[in-house]
Amino acid sequence: MLLHSLRCASFVLAFLGLGLPISAQSPMRLSIRAQASLITLSPGDEIHTLFGHGTLRIWDPAQELDVSFNYGTFDFDTYFVPRFIYGELDYYLSVQSTEALLQEAHSKGRNAYEQVLDLDARQRQALFTALFENSQPENRVFRYDFLFDNCSTRLVKILEAALGEELLFPQRPDPGSTFRELLATHLGAQPWLQFGVDLLIGASVDRVATDRENWFLPAKLMEALEHSTIDGRPLVKEFITIQSFPRPELPPKAWDSASALMWLLFALGAVQALAGKRTKLSDRIDGTLLALTGCVGLFLLLMWVGTLHHVTADNWNVAWAWPTHLIVGVLVFRGSKAPWLRAYLLFAALAAVICALGVGIPQTLPTAAQPLCLLLAARQIALLKNRAQIAVPV
Repeated sequence: MLLHSLRCASFVLAFLGLGLPISAQSPMRLSIRAQASLITLSPGDEIHTLFGHGTLRIWDPAQELDVSFNYGTFDFDTYFVPRFIYGELDYYLSVQSTEALLQEAHSKGRNAYEQVLDLDARQRQALFTALFENSQPENRVFRYDFLFDNCSTRLVKILEAALGEELLFPQRPDPGSTFRELLATHLGAQPWLQFGVDLLIGASVDRVATDRENWFLPAKLMEALEHSTIDGRPLVKEFITIQSFPRPELPPKAWDSASALMWLLFALGAVQALAGKRTKLSDRIDGTLLALTGCVGLFLLLMWVGTLHHVTADNWNVAWAWPTHLIVGVLVFRGSKAPWLRAYLLFAALAAVICALGVGIPQTLPTAAQPLCLLLAARQIALLKNRAQIAVPV
């Protein structure tokens, strides 16, 4: 056991280019007893594990080798958050012992499944060589894209690169789910996170994903491999449940507290608007609401035009969260009665109602956005009724 651990550790370190005896110039020759397999982990509780994970395992008992190739590695450093926001986040292929991978998954209560691939010696060596070369320092880094270039889609690319035309993935019709719907299946237990994601991503994720595009989710790739072939025979020769826990693969949908809070705020705001009594405090509350909405709109606009993310483009949430609300909110907070505010508030209220009804909006807006839009419209109408005159305070 000690020898096995030392060999795995030295092999992993060699892959990382640390100059240990196992040369990074060329991979070792696998024995006839070697196996290649896909390991799929069920979703976890942490944000970066909500969508599951997949790795390729190379096991060779004759060489006392058991390592997993992981395309989901990133460095959480000082600049991680700004790089992530800008869309310039690099991931890389790392190599770790399979034992360590499974121990970590076990400690998090995550199910683990293994699909042993029915590859001959040549095909196993070709896959191992491709993974080895891909793990070298000059090759292992890639620009992360959550939907189209992630830890799961990279596995598809390396399998195709190593096995070529001998590998055939299933040709099936599109399942009919949009990217947004696929994401929602993993976010239902965290309504506030789902609200944030739905708020941030734009119209492009509302198109139906092809069957192949579904494979950005590791569970979907695992399912696809069950219907794939290699040289005309099934690609997967054995399916193994390595570890299983008495919990659902996907957490049940939670009570939508985000929408509930927004409906409550709308009810309170509408009642106060119907009361017709305006005070200085009313202006400050409405000004704050508009300013906060403007901040949200400005952030969404910057994510649209100022970053490399394609999923945050064409975001129709800015149809109700106008960035200009930030300026108008400040004026309202100060009690301004500028004449142009009446026209502004009228059009803003109409836009908010249209968004709440979803009329002509080519995007699925967040569920919690409906009462929020109605709240904005109610407060803007209340402001409109009480502003007849002009005079922007100096």
